[in-house]
Amino acid sequence: MENGIPIVIAIMEPLLAEGIANAIMASKDLQVVARPSDRRETITQIGKLQPRVAIIDFSLLEPGAFQAIRQIKQANQNVAIIVLVSKTTPSCVLRSFEAGVAGYLLKKASAAEVVNSIRSVCAGEAVADMHSIIEYLGQATSEQSYLKKGQRLGHKELEVLKLASKGLTNKEIAKKLFVSERTVESHFNAIFGKLRVGSRTEAVLMAWRNDWITDEDFVE
Repeated sequence: MENGIPIVIAIMEPLLAEGIANAIMASKDLQVVARPSDRRETITQIGKLQPRVAIIDFSLLEPGAFQAIRQIKQANQNVAIIVLVSKTTPSCVLRSFEAGVAGYLLKKASAAEVVNSIRSVCAGEAVADMHSIIEYLGQATSEQSYLKKGQRLGHKELEVLKLASKGLTNKEIAKKLFVSERTVESHFNAIFGKLRVGSRTEAVLMAWRNDWITDEDFVE
C-alpha cells in the first residue's frame, strides 16, 4: 500500500468496474487493492485490507444495503464509503448518509468524477453528484418538510451552503467569500448543528427541500 491510497472497488457491472479501475490506476496517488464481486466478499476484503476508500455498488449490498453499510463502518471506522446508484429518492440519499457513506454518486458519473470524489472524501469532505441527484428529486417537493420553524440558517450560513451546492470545496468557498477556511468550517459546524445533519450533502438536500436554495443555485 506504499504506492498510493488503497481503494476497494465492489461493482457488479464489469465494464463500469473496469472503467473506474483504469481511471484510478492511472492516478499515481491511488491504487486498487481488491475488486470483490459480491456482498460477502466485499465485507471480508474491506475488513482484511482496511482500504482508505471503498467504492461500492449499492445494489451489490441489497437486500439490507443500509444495514450492510452500517456494519462496514462499525467494523472499519477509517474507511470512506462511496456508493454508486442507478437512481435515487430523497429518503435513499438521506438514509445513506445517516448510515455512514461519505460519497453518493449516480452510475452515470464519469470516471474522472469518481476519482475527484475519492480525493474529496480522503480530505474529509462528503460528496454527491448534486446536479444529477436534483434531477431525480424534482418530483419530491410535495413531501413534508424536514425542518420546523425557527431553524432557518443565517445569511452567511446560507451563502456558504449555496456555494457548497455547486460542489465547491472549503478552500474554494473561502476564496469566494474572502474569508479563511477555518471560518468556512465554523459556518458548516453551525449549519450541521442547526439542521442536525452530519455532512454538507445532507445539509444541501434539506435546504433544497425547504426552498432555501433552488435548482438554479446548483448551476455555477
